[in-house]
Amino acid sequence: MKHGSLIAWALLLLVLADAAFALNPQWKISQYGHTAWRLEDGLLPASTYPIAQSLDGYLWIGTQAGLVHFDGVRFVPLDPALGELPDAFITSLRATRDGALWIGTGRGLARLRNGVLTRFPEANRSISATFEDSDGVLWFTSSASNPTGTPLCRVVAERVECFGAADGLDLPPNSCCIGSLLQDSDGSLLLSTDISVLRWKRGSKSTQIYNTAKATAGIPGVLVLATRGTAPAWVGVDATGPGLGLNRLGTDAFSPVAVPGLDGTTLSVRALYVDSHDTLWIGTLNDGIWRLRGNQFDHFRSEQGLSGSSVYWFYEDREGNLWVSTSGGLDRFRDLPVITFSHDEGLSADEAVTLLATRDSGVWVANPGAIDQVRDDGIRALRQGAGLPGNQVTAMLEDHAGRQWIGIDNALYIYDGKTFTPVPGLDGATIGMVYSLAEDTDRNIWARVSKKLVRIRAGKALDEVVATSTKLAADPAGGLWLGLRTGGLARYRDGALETLPLADGADRPVLQLTLGRDSTLYASTESGLLIHRAGRQRLLRARDGLPCDGVTGALEQDTQALWLYTRCGLVRIALADLQRWWQGETESIASTTLDRFDGVRPGRAPFRNTAQTADGRLWFVNAVNLQTVDPTQLPPVRTLPALIERVQANETGFAPAASLVFGPQTTALQVDYTALALGTPQKVAFRYRLHGLSSDWQDAGSRRQAFFTALTPGDYRFEVAARYAQGPWSETPATLAFRVLPAWYQTWWFRVALASLVLLAFWLAVAWYFGQAARRARARMEERIGERERIARELHDTLLQGVQGLLLRVHAVSESLPPAQATTRDAIEQALDRAEHMLVEGRDRVRGLRAHATGDIDLASELRNLVAETGDRCAVAIALLIEGGVYPTQAAASEEIYFIASEAVANAVAHAAATRIDVTLSYSPRKLRLRVRDDGCGVPAQWREAESEPGTAGHFGLQGMRERARRIGGTLLLHSSEGGGTCIDFQIPARHVAAPREGLVRRILAALGISARARL
Repeated sequence: MKHGSLIAWALLLLVLADAAFALNPQWKISQYGHTAWRLEDGLLPASTYPIAQSLDGYLWIGTQAGLVHFDGVRFVPLDPALGELPDAFITSLRATRDGALWIGTGRGLARLRNGVLTRFPEANRSISATFEDSDGVLWFTSSASNPTGTPLCRVVAERVECFGAADGLDLPPNSCCIGSLLQDSDGSLLLSTDISVLRWKRGSKSTQIYNTAKATAGIPGVLVLATRGTAPAWVGVDATGPGLGLNRLGTDAFSPVAVPGLDGTTLSVRALYVDSHDTLWIGTLNDGIWRLRGNQFDHFRSEQGLSGSSVYWFYEDREGNLWVSTSGGLDRFRDLPVITFSHDEGLSADEAVTLLATRDSGVWVANPGAIDQVRDDGIRALRQGAGLPGNQVTAMLEDHAGRQWIGIDNALYIYDGKTFTPVPGLDGATIGMVYSLAEDTDRNIWARVSKKLVRIRAGKALDEVVATSTKLAADPAGGLWLGLRTGGLARYRDGALETLPLADGADRPVLQLTLGRDSTLYASTESGLLIHRAGRQRLLRARDGLPCDGVTGALEQDTQALWLYTRCGLVRIALADLQRWWQGETESIASTTLDRFDGVRPGRAPFRNTAQTADGRLWFVNAVNLQTVDPTQLPPVRTLPALIERVQANETGFAPAASLVFGPQTTALQVDYTALALGTPQKVAFRYRLHGLSSDWQDAGSRRQAFFTALTPGDYRFEVAARYAQGPWSETPATLAFRVLPAWYQTWWFRVALASLVLLAFWLAVAWYFGQAARRARARMEERIGERERIARELHDTLLQGVQGLLLRVHAVSESLPPAQATTRDAIEQALDRAEHMLVEGRDRVRGLRAHATGDIDLASELRNLVAETGDRCAVAIALLIEGGVYPTQAAASEEIYFIASEAVANAVAHAAATRIDVTLSYSPRKLRLRVRDDGCGVPAQWREAESEPGTAGHFGLQGMRERARRIGGTLLLHSSEGGGTCIDFQIPARHVAAPREGLVRRILAALGISARARL
C-alpha cells in the first residue's frame, strides 16, 4: 500500500474514532473483553509505560528496555537498522498528525517518521512528557532541575526552542520534576510539577495552583493531569489523605472528588485518562483501575485478571480499545457486541437455566434459589426464603394480563408482583415439575408436566392430555404446537393430537419452539433448525450454509433477521435470504456469526433459553450466564488494508521497497505481512499470491507469513489481501515487486551453450553408433563378397574348366567321325553349340559373383551396361529409362539392386519369351524405384505369391529377388497376368541407398576417425 493512501485511511479512522468507537460506559469493566499480556509470558521486554498509536495503525509501547510495536499479534522491537535511541528507558510517546512518532527517553528525544529515526542533540535530557498542540507543534518537558533552566521546549523546523523563567514560565522553588503536559481550552499549556499545576501561554506570565497538602506532607512524585474538551482538568496525586488522591482543578484551587460510595482522597493516583465518552479512568498504586462517570463508578483489580496492581498509563486507540500499562504487563479492554451478566455483575449465581422477558423490558433469570430481575437500573433478586416459594425455577410465562406463571420445584405458581399463588393439579395436589408453559388463543394456560399436558384456566387444572413432548408453543390458528422428544412436530387442536411426518434428518429432540411472523414455527434441534410454514417443513443445517448443525434457540428480530443461538456462536440470517432459501432460489444461505471473540458463550440450558425484550434486545442463557445483544448496535463491516512488514530472502532480511533485487541463487523467500485489527486480530484472514509463480490466490487463514521455495530467476510480484470477520476482501492488495537475478549457469547464453553441447554430444553418439553399425555391416559384406569370390574361383577352376575340357574332347570326337556319320556330327555340333552357350552363361554368372569395389557405385551406368550386354547377346528389344536427378548410391545396396534387375531381365529372356523389355530407374529425394516390364507370357498364378517356383526345384529367381529387397530395406511387387506380360516393381527409401554427402561435420568426423556412411 502506498504511504499516502495509508495516511489517508488512518486520518479517516482518526476522525471517526470518537464518534463510532469507544468503550460503552453502560457496562461494567468486567463485561468488556479483556486480554492481559504479562511480563512472565516473555513477549514484552520489560515493564511497560507510555503507549501511542501511529498513523499507520501500529500500537507502540515504551518499556524500561526499549520500544516495541504491536499489530495485535506480535510484539516487535524497534529495528536496530534504523539507529539507536538516546536511551532504552522510554518515558513518553506521542504520535502526531504528520505521521511521526516522537519518542521521549531518559536521555533525550527522537523522532521516527517514514522509516527514518532522527535524534535531537539539543534535547539531551530526561523527557517527562510530550504533547502536540492545536497547530501541530510538538512540545516536550524535561526535569525541572535541568542545567539550562528551561524545562519546556518545542520543535519547530527541526530546531529545538526552549522556554523558562525569562519567558514568563516560573516553576515553584525546589520543584523536582515536571509531570503532565496538556493544552487548555483557551490555548494555554498546563504543566504539572510535584506540588502544583502551571498555566502558561507565550507572551504572558505563568500562573500556579498549589496542592498545599502535598507540599506540606513532602510526598515525592508528580501530579498527573487529564482533560477533554472544555471541562476542568482532573488532577491525581499518588498519595492518600485530605487534599490528596483525586481532585478537580478549579480556577485557583484543587477540589476533592467524592461521589456516593467513593471518596477520591482514598485513591493513590498514578495515571488519569478521559476517553471519548468523557469517562474518567483512574490508575492507582496497588489498587488497580477505577472508572468514574458522573456519580457511577466501577473498580477492576488484579484479582479479576488485571496484569498488575499498579497502573501507569492509559491509551484509547482508534478502534476504541483501551490499553493499560501496569506493573505486571499490558492489558486491553474492548467493547463486545454480546454482553455477559454473571455473578460478578450481580446475578445470584452462575447457573442461569431459563429466562423470561417481561413487558417492562426487564428480564427474569432463574438461578438456584433465586429469580434475578435484570433492568437497566440494576439487578434485584427474589430469593428463596425471602418471597420465593422454592429453589429451582424450571419454566416462566407472562400471560395476557401481565401475570407471571412460574414452575418452581414440583409446583406451579402465579405471581402478581407481590404474592405467589399455587396452582393445584386435578387431584388437588401439586401439579408436578413444569418443563414448558404456553398460553393459547383461548387464553388457556398449558403446562407440560412429565409425560402429559395440563390445561389450566382461571387458576384451575381442567384436564390432561398424554403427550411425550419437550417444548410447547401456542398456535395462532388455535391449539398448541408440540416439539417431540423423538424429533419432529405435533399439533394439538380441538381435542385431537396430530403428529406431523418427520422431515428428513430431523430425528433429534426438539430443544425449543419459537413462533415467528406469518405463523412460521422454528424448532431448534441438534440436527439443525426445523422450519414449518403453511404445511411444509424444511431442515436448515450446516450443509445449507449454517456454521454448524447444533441449534439451541431461535428468535426473529422484527421483520429484519432471524437469530440462532448455536453451539458455535450467535448466527444472524436476514429474513429475505431465508425466504430465498425457503423457496429454493438458492441452495446455501448467507449468514453472519458472532463467536467467542464477540463475547458469545455458547451453551445449552435445560429450559427456555432465548427471549426478546420490548426495546429489541435479544437475551440468552447457557446454563451458566445471561447474555444479551442489541441488533442495532452491532459493529459495522470493516475493510482492512494489508501491510507488508518484512521480506527475507534466503537468510537475509529486507525492508519492503518499491522494487527489490535479490542476488543469484535466491531460492527461499519469506514475506511477513499483517493487517491492523488491534481488538480482535483473530478475526482477520489473509490470502496471497505470487505472480510469476502462480496467479491463483492462496488462503492463508490467520497466518501472517508466506513461504516460497525453489524460486527461479525472474520477475515476481507478491500480493496479499486481508478481510475482517465475514467482511469483504480489501479492494487493493498490498504489493511487493522483486527480481531474482540468475547465477551464471542460469543465464540464457549458458543454457543455449549447454543445449548446443548436448545436441553435439547426441549427434556424436548417433554418428558413432551408425559408424559402428556401418563397420559391422561392411565387415559382413566383405565377408560375403569374399565367400562369393571363393565360390566363383572354385566354379571357374573346377566346373567351368572341366566343362570346357569336356567340350573340347567331344568336339575332337565329332571331328573324328567319318562323313557317313554326318547326321551324328551335326547333332553333336548342335549339342556343343548349346553347351558353349550355357558355358558362356555360367561364366557370366561366375563373373556376377565377383563383388564390386566397396566405394560408391553409379547404379545407372551399371544398368546401362546390363542392358547393352543383354541386347547384344539376345534377340530381344531392351531399353533403359533414367528418371530424376541421379545421385551416387552405396555399393552394397547398389549391388543388390543390380542383381534384382539382372535377375528380372534374365527371367524375361529365358522364361517369358519376351520380345521387348523396358527397364526404368527413377531417382527422387525420398525413394529410388526400379521397374522391369516385359511383354512375355506372364507368370503363372500359382507362382506369383510363392516364395519359390513350385515344382521347379533349384530355381530361386523370385525368391532371391524378394530376399535381396528385404535385406536392404526395400519392397518388391510382382504384377503379372498370363499372356499379359510381367512387371517387377522394386522401391527403397533414398536414405537406405544414397551415398552420404561429405559436409563439414562429416569431414570433422572423418578427421576423428568416425564414419557414419553405412546405415545397414
